[in-house]
Amino acid sequence: MLKIAICEDEINQRQGIVSITKKYLSLARKQHEIVEFSNGEELMISALDFDIYFLDILMNKITGIDAAKKIRCINEKAIIIFISGIKDYVFEAFDVRAFNYILKPVNEEKFKKFCIQL
Repeated sequence: MLKIAICEDEINQRQGIVSITKKYLSLARKQHEIVEFSNGEELMISALDFDIYFLDILMNKITGIDAAKKIRCINEKAIIIFISGIKDYVFEAFDVRAFNYILKPVNEEKFKKFCIQL
């Protein structure tokens, strides 16, 4: 079973990401569990025991980049995917070995291909 963390401060964006993730992982017949976080602090307080992390970049207090650095310190094998409305942090994403950098609004067709690859 894939354990997935979705960390996004905008509730509508978060709900949309959860919805399409469930949709395409179910179509791909991948068992999964999704846990939602509204900010980086909540994510850091959690056990951080996830296979996949979807992270917004610009959030209050702890950014997605900072969260990814902490995740990498304790979970080398995790898949980290940034979902952001801006391109400016793509090089920082390489520093934490992000699997993907998806621009908002999320293109469902590209997201579907990604989910099938998992």
